[in-house]
Amino acid sequence: MRIKTALLAVLFFALAALPASADDKSIEDFARMAVSADPGIRTEGIDYLRNFRQTGLDAMMQVYAKEIERFAATGAGGAEWPRIASALDAVAMQKDAYASGLYWYTDLELAKAQAAAQHKPILSLRLLGNLNEEFSCANSRFFRALLYSNPAIANYLRENGWQPGLPWGYEVVVPKGFDLRKSRGDFREWVTLGFRRADGGTLPTTAKDEAILFFPAGVRGPAFLVTANFNAIKTYNISDVYALAVLHLADRMAGAPPFAGKWPEDDRPLSREDRMKIQLALQKQGYKVSNTQGMIDFDLRDNIREMQAKFGMTPDGNPTAEFLGRLGRS
Repeated sequence: MRIKTALLAVLFFALAALPASADDKSIEDFARMAVSADPGIRTEGIDYLRNFRQTGLDAMMQVYAKEIERFAATGAGGAEWPRIASALDAVAMQKDAYASGLYWYTDLELAKAQAAAQHKPILSLRLLGNLNEEFSCANSRFFRALLYSNPAIANYLRENGWQPGLPWGYEVVVPKGFDLRKSRGDFREWVTLGFRRADGGTLPTTAKDEAILFFPAGVRGPAFLVTANFNAIKTYNISDVYALAVLHLADRMAGAPPFAGKWPEDDRPLSREDRMKIQLALQKQGYKVSNTQGMIDFDLRDNIREMQAKFGMTPDGNPTAEFLGRLGRS
């Protein structure tokens, strides 16, 4: 019995002398490791916290709450702040995560499962870059303004034509046999012509504001009726795709379904050089062109519709390589 007791005592002290394993560390310990000056330790801490998702990010936010509060209030975070901010961004996969405290999934299937469990819509920015990259489209100030309110963005939009209460637009189903040369009218007129929302909702027949029929990928892709608020977004970035992405993201965050229409897999947007060629060619044909820098506006799309009809093409206003070729030969 004494021998057994002695052996147990030796074993206890031997185990006590062993270095602590990962299981012995708390999640707060890993939060501190994530800010280590040692790259290996820092990576281990960040990876561990990423595996815990929002809980891991919350742990970091709690451990460094004082530093976050000081930086948010003064813009000064001390010598360690760059490593703290970098680690927060890496755990959250979002730039300036200290301000939002939001965890973003990089595994789509995990994101779908979490969205289903919480009965919330899922937002996917895979085609727009990563939220933790400084200059990605997904990390633009408009996208970030959708995540947390930004008075400067609200002022900018109001100064550039944004009308509160006016919808930016809707994805719609185009009635069969519709004359695609028509591109403008108010919502009441569009409803009379047989247009309906793709999500099954009701178009606002009391609105007198003009809505433009827009095919971002041609008639084979989704169709939209867009208003002046769509153009207000384009005053920041003239890209139609950008405006659609920003506005659709806002809708999805409010619980709207994804777009019903599918973009054609073989759709290849023209280069800026080719868009400029179209503008210059239309200008030579006598059309009024607002710019020759490759920025396609809705007036130009109307001009394209007219020329497409002359060429016997589908007049959807979408500039394509085929249209450029026909235009060059005219």
